[in-house]
Amino acid sequence: TTAAGAAASSAAAAAAARLAANMQMPGPAHTGPAQPLAQVKQPATSSGAPASSQREADLECVVCLAATRSTVCIPCGHVCMCTECSKEVEAKSNECPLCRTTLEICMEIDI
Repeated sequence: TTAAGAAASSAAAAAAARLAANMQMPGPAHTGPAQPLAQVKQPATSSGAPASSQREADLECVVCLAATRSTVCIPCGHVCMCTECSKEVEAKSNECPLCRTTLEICMEIDI
């Protein structure tokens, strides 16, 4: 059991490192003139919904569409399910619902 725990911990650490590296991708520098916050408009989504509604939808579990996402899939790094759904997915298909990668573990995170 200790070897299995160490392997899961090692896999989780490697996935966390990959996730951190992906989040530090370089992007174009901001070159436009600075604007006061009062002049910055909230972007609308393609459906016309306010961006804040889109952000809330982006935090919904992709399985039940009700609870907040709270687990990261290892090794793919997708954060797409709530804790309850991740337990069901691990027990049934053991595949990430977004990319179908075989799961090593689902780790609970704070968003």
